[in-house]
Amino acid sequence: MKKLLLSLSVILSAAAASAQVIVAGVSPQNIVANYTHTWADPAGGWGTPDFNIPNTFVEDTLMIVDDGSTGTNAQGNPVSAEGCNPLINNLTGKIAVIYRNTCEFGAKALNAQNAGAVGVIIVNRNPGEVIAMGAGANGANVTIPVVMLDLNDGQTLVAEMANGPVVV
Repeated sequence: MKKLLLSLSVILSAAAASAQVIVAGVSPQNIVANYTHTWADPAGGWGTPDFNIPNTFVEDTLMIVDDGSTGTNAQGNPVSAEGCNPLINNLTGKIAVIYRNTCEFGAKALNAQNAGAVGVIIVNRNPGEVIAMGAGANGANVTIPVVMLDLNDGQTLVAEMANGPVVV
């Protein structure tokens, strides 16, 4: 799989005393945008970093997770990319891309973290929708950033991963 760079950036607003949490596409030109998202907020039971703290961000290469499961889910995505079981691919230094579907968000994120991921992007199964992600039984043990993108934005990133490096 070709490299794709992802940047989850937090920018301190000059006009306000609070930070603005963003997920932004930087390069190539066709993915340049600020993506609508939700994030695993520590106030919701997650052990993740607090993106409201200025200069808290992650940037690295994207990789789709693989837990070795077979088949496709109802949305036509590989079940192995849902990350519900321990992962078989090495995600050291990568940002994991995971499809939403059959297990808790905290379980998905913890499996990615245990495989070496430095961050997680969960692609929602519904277009135009991002939801609050419950930490579930494992979210408090997740210490890497976790965000959710809607299906359309997630598919844009996944499609671009096949074309080579991308900074977002």
